[in-house]
Parts: sequence; C-alpha cells; structure tokens
Amino acid sequence: MFRYIIEISVFFISKLYIFRGFKKGSNWIFGVSGMSWKDLVSLCVVIVGIVLFLYGANNYNRLVGWAGIYLIIFGFLARIILMVWEILKKRSEN
Repeated sequence: MFRYIIEISVFFISKLYIFRGFKKGSNWIFGVSGMSWKDLVSLCVVIVGIVLFLYGANNYNRLVGWAGIYLIIFGFLARIILMVWEILKKRSEN
C-alpha cells in the first residue's frame, strides 16, 4: 500500500507541480517561475511528508512515519480544496 502512495505522490508532483509552469523558451528548468506560493507550499508539505515517512520507516518510529503520511494527505487535500475554491470564486464573479 505504501508503495502505491509513493508512486502516486511522485506522479502527482511531477505532473501537477514541477512541469505545470514550464513554458517553451523559459530559462527555468522545473517551471518554478510559473508556480504560485500556494503551489510551492503544497509541494513543500508533500516533500516534508515523504521525508518524514521514509525517516520513520527507516528508524522504526511509527509516530514520525504516520505524521509523514498525514502531511502527504494534507498537502494533496489542501491543494485540491484551493483549486476548487479558485474555480468557485471565478464562477461567482461572472
């Protein structure tokens, strides 16, 4: 199960975050120039969650491992909620 969580998180990060702002001819390799602060914060939360999960799994510390899993889930959910919020906000302005 944890293998799938890691694979999904790597897919999510690579498709939605890293290459989202990549534009043809830009000097930024990972497209950071096109990312908002909300994207960067969500990305950092997910990365910290992955690191904590791996640290907790390596040292047999389940509290740190579960904190990492919750941070990964929170990072994904927060970004999804913010995306829905922005869509609803744009619709209400029209």
